[in-house]
Amino acid sequence: LLPIQRFFSETSNLIADGRDMGSVVFPNANLKFFLDAAPEVRAKRRYLELQKRGQEVNMHDLINDIVERDKKDKTRELSPLIKTEDSILLDSTNLDQKSILNLALQHINERKIL
Repeated sequence: LLPIQRFFSETSNLIADGRDMGSVVFPNANLKFFLDAAPEVRAKRRYLELQKRGQEVNMHDLINDIVERDKKDKTRELSPLIKTEDSILLDSTNLDQKSILNLALQHINERKIL
């Protein structure tokens, strides 16, 4: 899968989303964002998303699941979840979708990537 993913970046501009995109798949990307938020906020967002689908969810369980997944991803041997030195941290804990998009676009415009 890795060669196929990298091929796409060689033939066109792309935006990639994933826990190892900036560290493993595209380590030489022109611009990398590390998007994060507090587990409680991420759980609330997920809770609302699942409720819209009509699913019953438990907030406490969601928070625990997110914390556990992060812990596993950060400590796994292959492709651990890390913020690379050259990535820009975008903490969306206190930001809505529009604000985080505007912040990302500001960084893109500053670097004249598009």
